[in-house]
Amino acid sequence: MDKNMQEENEILKDISKDESKFQYIKDELKNNKEFILKAIEENIGVILYIDAKFKNDKDIMMKANEVFLYGLAFASDELKNDKQFMLQAIKKNFLAIACIGKKLVDDEDIQMIINNKEIVLPAAEKNFLAIAFIGEALVNDEDIQRISNDKEKALEAIKLTAWAFKYASDELKNDKDFILQAVEENPRVMEYVGEKFKNDKEFLIQALEHEKYFLLTFPKVDSCLKYVSDELKKDKEFMLKAIEKSSLSLKYASDELKNDKTFILQALEHEDYYLLRIQKNDSCLKYVSDGLKNDKDFMLKAIEKSSLSLKYANDELKNDEEFMLKAIEKDSSTLEYLDNKLKNDKEFMLKVIEKNSSALNYVGDELINDKEFLSKIKHMDSDIIASDMMLEFTYVAKWKILDKNYRINIFIRIL
Repeated sequence: MDKNMQEENEILKDISKDESKFQYIKDELKNNKEFILKAIEENIGVILYIDAKFKNDKDIMMKANEVFLYGLAFASDELKNDKQFMLQAIKKNFLAIACIGKKLVDDEDIQMIINNKEIVLPAAEKNFLAIAFIGEALVNDEDIQRISNDKEKALEAIKLTAWAFKYASDELKNDKDFILQAVEENPRVMEYVGEKFKNDKEFLIQALEHEKYFLLTFPKVDSCLKYVSDELKKDKEFMLKAIEKSSLSLKYASDELKNDKTFILQALEHEDYYLLRIQKNDSCLKYVSDGLKNDKDFMLKAIEKSSLSLKYANDELKNDEEFMLKAIEKDSSTLEYLDNKLKNDKEFMLKVIEKNSSALNYVGDELINDKEFLSKIKHMDSDIIASDMMLEFTYVAKWKILDKNYRINIFIRIL
């Protein structure tokens, strides 16, 4: 194998793992049609980075059509409206029909294909999504109906795209167990279920249970609550049950509930704070109104429920000395969320350290080398400094300091 071929193979290996690396290869390869064909076979994502001229190349786009169901989505409009090209593409991959150009939608030959059972049925057997593109003559066909009622095929398609639910049989669309399975595969399927399910409290609580593992894997995907009725989004009892299943549920509550102090404090009772920390998930407080995030009394009550609450307080509150002192008194864990301005405020930090020596672990960089500040700490009551056993050598060693040995020696002497 010559050197150039070996280099190409190494590049293809890298591209197979990360299509974005195509951007950084030399221009000679970026403009090499044979290399692009190989790259697309390795990773269809490469098509996002190829030059526009290749999106009008029949060989390259046919390769995309062969390796990816919707490969022709990236083809030029000229190719999508090229009848002979599209007919050939559809023969290789029936779902190429989804990418057909506007000029060909009503073409007689195209219509013949989507109404030809001998072509459509094998495609639907292979991929449930093909049902979405069949012609009117086949909508009520017995074999097509059989496929639309196949749970396994429907769920496999829903996993890929939620709108596949629209093409399930009426029987499946009214089957609670099937819908719950669908939610487990893809919570967005709730957008397409019937209104009676979007108003069924008992069913929706079950749906929340089914979606939680999906959302742990794909946290940016919306919960099925996004699609429930507006009435339920205002329903306190229902929303509290929903929040018990997931703190993220408050995101979908009505604006009225997001501004209801009593309701939010009740919601905080339903959160599992230990689980939130372990999974690094947000508290429901992330979604309360800005007014509540700036309400001192409300936030202090929330902090009594969990120190995590301070994370969501308005920046103005986090810079309020009086508020922060009260917050730290209620729960020393709130020290974790101290603003940098306060961490470097000498008088404030001295007050905090007097109340809780663990605050030494949160002293700002500016104070770490402030001898006056260190001297005042040194002359504090030793019982105050040592009382809660929080200040250990390991904490001090973690500090970001210029003269670590000097700092460590200072605090060892304090102790």
